[in-house]
Amino acid sequence: MQQAKAVLKAQRLWGENFVFDNVSLGWSTDLLMPIGESRTAFVDQDGHTAEKPNQVEVSMRNAGALDIKKLVNYITTSKSSGVHSSDPEIEDIFKALNAIYRQDLASRFITRPKSTAFFVREPSLSLTLQSTGGVLEALRGAFQTVSYSFGHLSLNVDVVCSALYVPNPSIIDVAKAMAGVSSKQGLNEIGSTPMFRAGCERLVGMFFVVRHLNAVRNTKKMRVQRLSPNGARDTSFEELDRSSGQSAVTTVESYFKRKYDIKLLYPNIPLLVCKDGMFPLELCYTPQGERYKEPLQGQETADFIKRATSPAFVRAQQKMDNVKRFGWHTLSIPASMGLSVSTSMLHVPGRALPAPDLVYGSGTSRGEASGGQWNLRGKQFLKATRFTSWGLMYLAGGARQADDTTLQGFCKSLLNSLGIVGIGIPRGPPAFLRGDPQGDLKEEVTELVRKTGEHFNTKPEMLFFLLHDKAKPQIYKVLKSVCEVEFGIPSQVMIVEKALKDKGQMQYLGNIGLKVNCKLGGMNSKVEEPLFRQTRFMMLGDM
Repeated sequence: MQQAKAVLKAQRLWGENFVFDNVSLGWSTDLLMPIGESRTAFVDQDGHTAEKPNQVEVSMRNAGALDIKKLVNYITTSKSSGVHSSDPEIEDIFKALNAIYRQDLASRFITRPKSTAFFVREPSLSLTLQSTGGVLEALRGAFQTVSYSFGHLSLNVDVVCSALYVPNPSIIDVAKAMAGVSSKQGLNEIGSTPMFRAGCERLVGMFFVVRHLNAVRNTKKMRVQRLSPNGARDTSFEELDRSSGQSAVTTVESYFKRKYDIKLLYPNIPLLVCKDGMFPLELCYTPQGERYKEPLQGQETADFIKRATSPAFVRAQQKMDNVKRFGWHTLSIPASMGLSVSTSMLHVPGRALPAPDLVYGSGTSRGEASGGQWNLRGKQFLKATRFTSWGLMYLAGGARQADDTTLQGFCKSLLNSLGIVGIGIPRGPPAFLRGDPQGDLKEEVTELVRKTGEHFNTKPEMLFFLLHDKAKPQIYKVLKSVCEVEFGIPSQVMIVEKALKDKGQMQYLGNIGLKVNCKLGGMNSKVEEPLFRQTRFMMLGDM
């Protein structure tokens, strides 16, 4: 990464027509040196002085010219509509074309090294995901790649939506959101809890910036490698006095007070450890363009999908808007190389395939698609399963908690919904346990398993969990690991805000039934398509 940044800093040495792929390859319309010869430069890095040298040596060798005639011949004679070629020279040309159309956009828009997706923060393109505590946003941008498609050299452009951290919030607020607690909740209450520590652990791998250093160093993105076991008050290191050459042991808390006159408000919470040192969470902030790398959960996913999905005609207009916004047809470097891009879409022939029928259980009609969807109403599963021993844990959280009467009514609704689709259901209520979302989940699940086994005098066949939406991302993985890895028992997590809500409850529980039947070894339906009987086939899908 340092080498790549150095090459970009040395841009003035190679000329304005030089293009770099951010890894190891570069191209230019100018002859920078004779073919086969090399050129070396020393590039000053941040903080370079005569007393403290900080330079990177960059060497470049001219490997020869690209054979554009071979590309033209490939395009005009190829019968394939694919983008791949076994010829390494053709592959090198496509690498160059992708780098050429990437470089200008990478300097103007939000992106990551080597990424082909670009974003711009505008009110019409960004949406804060409130279900994440306001620390994540859905940002819509453009994806691009140069390829050979349908007999044309094409710049493939599509709309892309990604979850990014909202720039500038304190890392403390991010850690709280990752822990599933309110940003208003004081760290003196939760700073020492296992849940807050778990939230902090999810920061490992993300980049952050600080604001207490000089202007140059404050812009540097640093990557979290791990968390310190202790806080600033109990974490010590050897500090070197440059004037005397002597070193002395000091705490991180004392160091920041003496060095920067900063009195830490939370000296007992973990520190972020990176190759540049240890930093208190309260002095760290999210940078611009930092992508969220974990899967979204629950309501987070629902909020994101609302932003990311749109009808085909809307998506087509979004693509045309991106053509104007990103301006591929106006880029100067491709123009200097004799390249131009049409602002019109490529039209290709296509056909709409008829939707296949879905076969359900006996006594119910075939499922016919309507608007690309199949309706389960009035259907029974093709192969429905049954279960007799089951347990339910309600992980209470927040001020509003469900009482026993509400939960008993929910259990009846759940069994009724499962029975409608053909699943054999138990006659009585489940073994029930109220759990603490901030407690020891492994012990609580173990207790539910024991209680269910005693209640039905047999091993549990299915365990259900009700939890509040904000707590799901932190708890879901633990529940799944304990139930299905340690005990080998299928489990189903349900969201209180959806499961106990009258409006939409039956549809929600119907979706739960689809999952439960599959987890117990059943088959919900099968596709009836004559084509599948005629020959061997492979089914591909996207969602």
